[in-house]
Amino acid sequence: LYHHFGNRDGLLSAVHAVALQKFMAKKRALAQTADPLADLRASCEQVLEFAAAHPAVTVAVMARAVEPLDVFTAYALMRHRIDRCAKSGVLHVPPEQAAEHVWAVIQGLVLSIVASPTGTPPSRKTTRAALDALFRTLSGKA
Repeated sequence: LYHHFGNRDGLLSAVHAVALQKFMAKKRALAQTADPLADLRASCEQVLEFAAAHPAVTVAVMARAVEPLDVFTAYALMRHRIDRCAKSGVLHVPPEQAAEHVWAVIQGLVLSIVASPTGTPPSRKTTRAALDALFRTLSGKA
């Protein structure tokens, strides 16, 4: 194995990269519905589910130990979903601001899942409340 990967870190990076590639394929395959805002939320929930199921991969991605191109691909996919929301007229904020909101909230939730100071990730109720607040802001529906 070390002949192919160099060392333990190389092997772990390869394993993390494969897991991330599978996740990105799953994200791209997420069914598109007539409700772009619901599709964006489903994509956000998919990220949180992945972080909870694969904390080591998530930490590696956040530390940029995995190819940064995958992070840019994830961001571009999110922007595509936000642009679709904008084109359908469901955004209450400009697309650039929506992207900042979504990226910041999701990254914050992901961080709290993998590196909670209490050692326990946030409850589903907490993550749902954070997503509810985010999507109320995006849609302007208080």
